Amino acid sequence: PNRNFVDPDEGDHPDGGSWWKETEAMMSLGLQQSFALSANFHGGKEVVNYPWDTWPRRHPDDQLFVALSRAWATAAQEDGPSGYMRDLDNGITNGWDWYPVAGGRQDFMTYFARGREVTIEVSRTKLVPAEQLPELWSANRRALYGFLLTSLEGVRGVVTDPEGGPLDAIVEVVGHDAEQDRSAVRTDPDVGDYHRFLVPGTYDLRVSAEG
Repeated sequence: PNRNFVDPDEGDHPDGGSWWKETEAMMSLGLQQSFALSANFHGGKEVVNYPWDTWPRRHPDDQLFVALSRAWATAAQEDGPSGYMRDLDNGITNGWDWYPVAGGRQDFMTYFARGREVTIEVSRTKLVPAEQLPELWSANRRALYGFLLTSLEGVRGVVTDPEGGPLDAIVEVVGHDAEQDRSAVRTDPDVGDYHRFLVPGTYDLRVSAEG
């Protein structure tokens, strides 16, 4: 299924096949909700992979992705068995640098849903036996909790109209975000809230809504 999502570069059906029902459901969920931060899990390697998979260029939030990935890998190394989560660049990699992928979920969620997603490769075994899952959970549990807490860092707030109703708005970091990467975030139109992760620094924000 991780070649079956709409790709930011190659468009629909990059794998040449029809949509899986599971892929359709996930794409629908990703676009209906306002996911700020997410991860998907695979087997086959021990590494945290971050966007882009489909382009050689770096995402405007590359520093943030590296920090997120490094924090996960470090926690997993500390909590896992000896030598765990140390593949490629000591447990992290840019997707394109590893190998290009078209139709992956992390690029779909990062580009089309305007969230931030990474891929966690939890084991060098592609299909992990059930009896190994408790050890993998122990190795990655603290990393997962830390990853989730990151969703509260950076800048967050609510965008409303003069009557206090929620607005469907774009929150752009001026001079940082790039339209070609759709890296500016949207508010949740049902609530008006947004979450914009940023590494420490000084930033100007532009908030805009139609009308």
